[in-house]
Amino acid sequence: MWLLKLHFAFSILCLITFFGVMMFSKDVLKRNGYVDEIEGKKIFDIILGVFDHLFLLSY
Repeated sequence: MWLLKLHFAFSILCLITFFGVMMFSKDVLKRNGYVDEIEGKKIFDIILGVFDHLFLLSY
């Protein structure tokens, strides 16, 4: 059972890291002028907000 919990915790951590790096890299690309518009940024902000909220509730 502890291995299953560890697996889920690691999976969620990987998802949070993936979305965070993706948003950061897109913001840097837009700031440097390589990307004109970030499509779907609002969706990722909502997803990251939900993950942050769930992460804060777990503590």
